[in-house]
Amino acid sequence: MLAYSDGSQGALVELDGDKLWRLGIRNVDRPLSAENVDVDAAVRRALGPDVPFEIISVLPWICRSVVADHWEQGPVFLAGDAVHQHSPAGGFGMNTGMGDAVDLGWKLAAMVEGWGGASLLESYSLERRPVAQRNVGLATEANEEVYNPDLVPLIEDATPEGETARNALGAEILERRRRQFISDGIALGYCYDGSPIVWADGTPAPEEDTMRYIPTSRPGARAPHGWLEDGRSTLDLFGKCYVLLAFDGAEGEGEGLIAAANEQGVPLQTVAIGQTELADLYKRRLVLVRPDGHVAWR
Repeated sequence: MLAYSDGSQGALVELDGDKLWRLGIRNVDRPLSAENVDVDAAVRRALGPDVPFEIISVLPWICRSVVADHWEQGPVFLAGDAVHQHSPAGGFGMNTGMGDAVDLGWKLAAMVEGWGGASLLESYSLERRPVAQRNVGLATEANEEVYNPDLVPLIEDATPEGETARNALGAEILERRRRQFISDGIALGYCYDGSPIVWADGTPAPEEDTMRYIPTSRPGARAPHGWLEDGRSTLDLFGKCYVLLAFDGAEGEGEGLIAAANEQGVPLQTVAIGQTELADLYKRRLVLVRPDGHVAWR
């Protein structure tokens, strides 16, 4: 992260772990282009007077903050950057796109295998679009942050006041970047509220914390991780079919659900778990988990 006394900002990012770097710069008072920027001076300003460099390319880049209105039409489905684009601030892009792929993937597989209902694929955008809207909003907010205007003009001064300003601005930048990059709540804490293939139980959602993931078996949420007696994670149980987790000897209580799944040809595996700590984590005697690891019912 680079900050200058005129309010302009930059970022120097390592690309190949060796000699290839990308320097991004932006101004606050006028658009930048290859024609109105002294590229050599910009690089020298970032690196200092004595570091040798070679410019390989100069390219413009436009930061977009958009989410598509429609994610599918007929047999065509879109995912990833095709339906949401945003600033790289926070690094949310790949996780968001991978979440799209996982959600769409198991539903397409269900259709190919013949057990997916006629409206299953309609749930894709209903589940993923709100997640994309949240993440695009957070990335845009991070990208548009303005630092303390009382400090910025002083940060290049070789004076005690300049040193104080640099220390204060550095602490401010560190705290804001910490909130962006410690983002377990964003990556893991989303919940498919309102999905037609999630049976809500009326329980309130945990307080949202973008930095901290709060495990919950609430319907729509990511099924929590816990260690099984054989050394596997509960997450290792999910992926190929629906899984009915039965705690405290509740295997026999799921007969109606198992019969319904068999009647509809929906693949369902029952897993008995006797560990008290996992029963306490999941909060219910029976919890139905989808192939993508999200809770469908409890």
